[in-house]
Amino acid sequence: MSKPIKVYFAAENGLFAHFGCVEHFPIRGMRDCAWRLLREGDTYFLACVDDNNNKTNFVVIKKNNEPMIFNKRGHTMIICIDCVKMAFILSDEKKLD
Repeated sequence: MSKPIKVYFAAENGLFAHFGCVEHFPIRGMRDCAWRLLREGDTYFLACVDDNNNKTNFVVIKKNNEPMIFNKRGHTMIICIDCVKMAFILSDEKKLD
């Protein structure tokens, strides 16, 4: 495995360990967005506004009937549903012909 890929996976593992989250999810950095958590009945939403005043709402995932929200040292990681394009990094050695 190439060094940039190893560094990326090590950083990703470190990030989830930092927040105490045992599962891994795609990561989207949104540190520059203003945000708030909204609750409607049993459903939670993450509402974000970027510097261009673009607003986006995401549905917060629940596990064991609790929203998946992790707080640590001035940052919050919230696990949400978002329609995203995904990049898959695969080993060419394991490619099936």
